[in-house]
Amino acid sequence: MARVVRSGSSLATAVRTTEPPTGSAEQIDQVILALDRGSRLADALQLTTVSPHLNLALAVLRACALNGGPPAEPLDRAASTLRGRAADAAERQTQSAQARLSAIVMTILPVAMLALLLATSATTRAATVTPAGIAAVTVGGALNLGGWRWMRRIIASAET
Repeated sequence: MARVVRSGSSLATAVRTTEPPTGSAEQIDQVILALDRGSRLADALQLTTVSPHLNLALAVLRACALNGGPPAEPLDRAASTLRGRAADAAERQTQSAQARLSAIVMTILPVAMLALLLATSATTRAATVTPAGIAAVTVGGALNLGGWRWMRRIIASAET
């Protein structure tokens, strides 16, 4: 949009002609429909969305429409902020990949090791059928499950 307004077009024309980002086409279509029906641009931009990114863009567009002046600089700054947010989200996703892999390994490894030992070791099989062995396997399984849930919770909060 900044490029379009720098070329001399109005902000309303820029909103109409610029291809909306993926996922926000429906909201931008509502704005264009309101403009086509004769609404002022500032009134047409009075949308509330669930996306904080789209809310930022709409707030900047509303401010530019209400206050006038050259809108290219505020649009560039909003775009820079949105690119920064996207880069931060991608970085968090990359950093949490190691945690997700560790969670999988730490959950599966004890179960796989127990299965391997049960298949290959008679003493392990004999130990696991005793009351102490059953208790140890049960407590270990419960701790493993609890650790898996805890790691999933931590990873899920890091991804958002």
